[in-house]
Amino acid sequence: MPTDTAALRRLIYQATYGLSRQKRTHAAQLGALLRKQDRTFSYEKYSFTKLIDLLEAVPDLVEMERIDPDSSNPNSAPVYYVRPVTDTKRLLTDALTDYDSPDGWVHIDSLMQAICQKAACLTQIWYFRLSAMAIAILKPFRNVDRS
Repeated sequence: MPTDTAALRRLIYQATYGLSRQKRTHAAQLGALLRKQDRTFSYEKYSFTKLIDLLEAVPDLVEMERIDPDSSNPNSAPVYYVRPVTDTKRLLTDALTDYDSPDGWVHIDSLMQAICQKAACLTQIWYFRLSAMAIAILKPFRNVDRS
């Protein structure tokens, strides 16, 4: 039975983080991005028979688009494209760019509120994921002397 593990979800997120929601990506290209993130990646490792099956198992992370084959060519196969469900990198970047703090610090709760205003469709699960990502992005700045 295929396994949709936290490690697999994290890997898919990492591979799709830089992808724009506006541009579709060929599924094979996403496979290459997954292998770039984890050189040992294989869909069989997660008990899937095809990459497409693996990607269809995480509809909250990626949207699949199938282009049916040319019916006049019996040797043609369907083509699959992928888009991230949320353009997370752009969302975080826009929220951080527009974020204004009177004391110069980034307050996670206020930042998350700004993100939610930009993406009203975010679920509570995505809210917590974005919180964790925002904390990870801001971590290098925590020891910066602001005096």
